[in-house]
Amino acid sequence: MIHPEYWSLMSIYQRLKYGKYDKMGENDIKCYSTLDVENKTVLDIGAYIGDSARLFLKNGAVKVICVEAQEKYARKITDKRCVIVNKKFTLDMLNIYHDCAKLT
Repeated sequence: MIHPEYWSLMSIYQRLKYGKYDKMGENDIKCYSTLDVENKTVLDIGAYIGDSARLFLKNGAVKVICVEAQEKYARKITDKRCVIVNKKFTLDMLNIYHDCAKLT
C-alpha cells in the first residue's frame, strides 16, 4: 500500500527538529485512515511507539506486525494484536506474512 500523502511534512519536521515524535498529526491520521486495512495483517516497518499500529487496528486490521529497532520504543507497543519484532529491518522481513505494509 502506498499513499502519496503517507507522511506529513509536519511529522518529518518534528522528528528532525526535536528528535522525537509523540503523537500523530491530523494529516497523518487523515492519510492513514484512507488505507484499506480492514480484516488484514499489516506489516508496520518503523513502528516507533505503535501510533500507526493503533490506528490500523482501530480501522479494522486484525493484526499488526511492528518492526521497531529501538527497544525503548518497542516496549511502548502494548496491544495484544501487535506482534513486536525488536530488530533492525532487513529485507528478509518482507517474507513475514502480511496483506499490506507501511514503511517509514
